[in-house]
Amino acid sequence: GSAAVPRACALPAAQGPFTRACRAPDLACRAPDLTLPSLRQASVGRQKMERTAALCGRGGRCRQPRRRPAPRARRLRGAQCRVRPRCAAGGGGAILREVLSREERTKLDVGDDRQFYSFPRLVTHVDDAFLERVTKLYDRLIPEGGDVLDLQSSHVSHLPSSKRYGRVLAHGMNAQELARNKQADSFFVRDLNAEPQLPAVQEGSFDAVVDCVSIQYLQYPEQVLSEIYRVLRPGGVAVFTFSNRQFYSKAIGAWRDGTGYSRVQLVKQYFGAVDGFTPAVAFTEIEPEKVPRNPLQKLLWAFTRAQGDPFYAVCAYKDFRPEDVQRWKDE
Repeated sequence: GSAAVPRACALPAAQGPFTRACRAPDLACRAPDLTLPSLRQASVGRQKMERTAALCGRGGRCRQPRRRPAPRARRLRGAQCRVRPRCAAGGGGAILREVLSREERTKLDVGDDRQFYSFPRLVTHVDDAFLERVTKLYDRLIPEGGDVLDLQSSHVSHLPSSKRYGRVLAHGMNAQELARNKQADSFFVRDLNAEPQLPAVQEGSFDAVVDCVSIQYLQYPEQVLSEIYRVLRPGGVAVFTFSNRQFYSKAIGAWRDGTGYSRVQLVKQYFGAVDGFTPAVAFTEIEPEKVPRNPLQKLLWAFTRAQGDPFYAVCAYKDFRPEDVQRWKDE
């Protein structure tokens, strides 16, 4: 007598040598709809079924193909473990990914940053032409009467004197420098590499956050950008300006030997790593209408500009760009 065969494991009689019952009792549970392809189907599929049936006929174990597990997000180890999403799932400001590796966050000088900046440096680290463009950019992007947070500031914030602002809060590493900042209403000292959060700053309390020639020193820019998103009001702007000047031993590895283009792309990636920011926009010239159109004059203009500090700026808005909303209203 022949043993009863579960219906799901029985092989069609038309398959000749494959009519033996499947000896793996769990095949019916694992693949209840398993049937051999007809002889008219593709030979590749038939060969796979033949091999499966042959294993079952010899008493072998019928294995289903293993599915490759979905790739896990890269775990953060060591110093990187500080880069974590602060916001709830689905909320703006969450860190979507880490931009820098552990090596790219390192600095040549691993000493205490507070000790390095303990001596006041009452100087500007870039030339006047660069600072003039910074001020013009702030004038265009920051609304009058808005509240401004100046991160990694010093004895001057480079805000235009032609505008009145609601409140200017300066942050830095040296209290003596910040105390001399006449544009700031108040200031606070905090090492963002040791503590990248801003607990003293309320959520949604600023219309603009600016950072002039200091982003190259941030070891955890993803966390800092997440905090910037938190403290900005909807439609608020974050502006980073930088050049090729730096304290080489204190700049992070991803920045030290980069080019102007690579650094612009890096800052854009910082913004893209935080949920809720609009696509970042880069500037290398604030007044493009003043660039000469005559080829010879343009070449002379470019040669003159090349003698000074190159200007780069990257900005993005929280949730939306105010000009987009105004355009929608007009339409």
